[in-house]
Order: sequence, then structure tokens, then C-alpha cells
Amino acid sequence: MNKSASVFLAGVTTGLLAACILLQAWWGRERRWASWWYALASLPLTIGRDLTLSVFRRRDLHSALARQQQVVRKLHLIQRRRKWRTLWSLVLPLPFLAALLLVIAIPRYVDYSNQLVARRNFYGVLSVKEYGGLESGDLRRNLYNGRILHGVQLMTPDRRRMPTTYYVPSSGVGLALVNLAVSGPLRVAAVGLGTGTIAAYGQQGDYYCFYEINPEVEAIARQFFTYLTDCPATVEVKLGDARLSMEQEALSQDYDVIALDAFSGDAIPAHLLTVEAFAVYLRHLKPTGVIAVHTSNRHLDLQPIVALIARCYRMQAVGVNVVDAEGVGDSASEWLLLTRNQEFLQTPAVVDGSWPLDPPDPAIHVWTDQYSNLFQILTAREKWRNTWATWRQKWGIAQSPGD
Repeated sequence: MNKSASVFLAGVTTGLLAACILLQAWWGRERRWASWWYALASLPLTIGRDLTLSVFRRRDLHSALARQQQVVRKLHLIQRRRKWRTLWSLVLPLPFLAALLLVIAIPRYVDYSNQLVARRNFYGVLSVKEYGGLESGDLRRNLYNGRILHGVQLMTPDRRRMPTTYYVPSSGVGLALVNLAVSGPLRVAAVGLGTGTIAAYGQQGDYYCFYEINPEVEAIARQFFTYLTDCPATVEVKLGDARLSMEQEALSQDYDVIALDAFSGDAIPAHLLTVEAFAVYLRHLKPTGVIAVHTSNRHLDLQPIVALIARCYRMQAVGVNVVDAEGVGDSASEWLLLTRNQEFLQTPAVVDGSWPLDPPDPAIHVWTDQYSNLFQILTAREKWRNTWATWRQKWGIAQSPGD
């Protein structure tokens, strides 16, 4: 018998035994449930007393506590007179028993056979999974941060340097790197390393600098992926908060492209999307450079915030959306390109692959180090507003001033 089956059997046996004991107690009307009920009711009082004594260091609460316990005893006596008291004693533990069985059963339905590594630290859980095979030509490795995909590499020798997922040539960062490379070697900065997919665009003479706050990401990118080692350009990884690292660099780095790729997770670093943060980026960006912001996010619509920042610095912003082609390594993505380089914006490939941004909602304000508002850019909130507007139009309901 394997380990998971043994754990599951032990859980089921424990649950049945607990159910038998509870049933016997309910059937026999045992009085020991009275003490259990009293202990359950007095637990919040005990916790409150301990917290109060430890925080306020007061010693005069014992009399008040005694009065509260008397109230609990009276409530308990009232409870004992109800015939369904023992039924509650049986029903209340059932949710906890169901949760226990669920925790035991879930691992049996999770497939870990394709997982190469999983590491946890302060920033979350990173895992690498491998799919496909060399014989079929679709061998690939995926990097996940929790449930969020952070990169895919095709592992067959002839496809290892192909950019995938959010970084394909038709994506925002792909358009910037491909069309600016015609003018000579590039200096590129990427905020967020992932698998290092952006390094797939590196050529001899280029310089690629990745700013990464999680040291485990660099370790995994170098051990399980080859984008960094295969890149013919000079590649450097700087660990630490990207904004702080750039602020500490006294000399301008003269980047041709700065790719901001740290906003696809559930908790975004808002301090990287403020007016003050973009002042730091612009100090290290060439006058003809491009800032590529990856705004793909399941919960937040970041485009209005980036558009307002572009307006603050009198930069032109265009959007680049890529639809998932359902191929191996493909992923839908949303990018915004901010630049003052009109020649780049008039490049045929950029004109065909981008679209002008809509004016942001006047109610949304630009983010600063002192102000940010996530509620205004929740995509679920916008979906609810659109759904409500549709129903209001269908049923002829007048629009209220707050809508």
C-alpha cells in the first residue's frame, strides 16, 4: 500500500471512529457534552482576557470576567433544556471532519509526475513542470509562481532560443526589440526575470540586464532553463528591488528598451507603477528608447494607469495585444509601449501590430508614491458594471446618479 492510500485510509478510519463516538454520545444523552459546550462558549472570553492582559497589562478584569462567565453558565443551562442540544453537538464537528477529508483526498487527484522542482520562500512557491517529449518534438518546461505561468521554454535543441508565451515577436516587447535592433546593438533592461525568455532576442554586442527581487528565480532560471546561458549577448542579473537598484545607479544606463514585467501576478508591486518610479526609468532610458509595460493580469486593468503616466511625461502610448494561437508555448498577452520616438512608432510592423489607447476614465487618477487605488481598476468591477448596464437597458431602468 502506497503512502497516499495509507494516509487516506487512516483519515477515513479516524473520521468513522469520531462519528461513532459522536453518535453514541448523542444517543445516550451523555452529560459530558455539557462541559464541551461550556468550553466552546467560554473560549472567546478566555482569548479576550489573555489579549487584554498582555496588551494593556491590566489586572482589574477578573471581576468582569467572572460576571461574563456567569452569563455563559446561564446560557448553558438554557441550552441544556433544549432537546436539540445534543443534535448540535453532533452537527457542529461535521464541517471540520469534511475539511479534514478534503485535505487528505486532494493530493490523490494532483499529478506531480511532471514536476521537476518546487521551492518556497518569502515570495511564494516556484515550481517547474515538464511536458511532452523529445521524440514528439514538443518537450517543454514551464515555470509557475503559484498558479501564474511565468515562462515556457521549448527544450529541443533547434527550438531552445525561440521566444515563447508573452514574449513572442508579435508581442509588445518583441516589436520593440526586433525593430530597434536594426539601428545597432541594444542595451535592454527587464524588470522581472522569469525564465529569462527576453534574452532570446539578445545578439552579439547587446547588453541585457535583468532586475529580479526573488533569488530563487535566478537559481531556477539558470538550473532548469537555458535562455541566459544560450544568449550570445552580455547578460547580467541584479538581485533586489528593481526601483531601488536603479535609484542606486548614479550614472544613466542608456537603455534602448526597459521591459516592466512584474504585474502578471495576483499581488502587483504598485510602487513600480507610480510617477516617481517612471522618473527613475526615464533617467536610465535613451531619448529614443521604449518602455514596454506588460499589463496582462486576470484581476486588474492596468492600462489606464500606464496611459495617465504617459500623459504626465508627454510620451505617446500604444497598445499591443496578442491572441493565444493555441500552439505550443503560445499565450495571450497585453503590452503598452511608451516612447517619444516617432520613427519607431511609424515603423510598418509597429503600426500594423499596435492600436492607440482610449482616454482613461476621468475618475481614475495617476498613481504616486502617496496614492494608488486598486479598486478602480478591478476587472470584476468593470464586468459587473457592464452587466448591470445591459440589464438596465433591457428592463428600462433609469440610470441613477451614482452609476
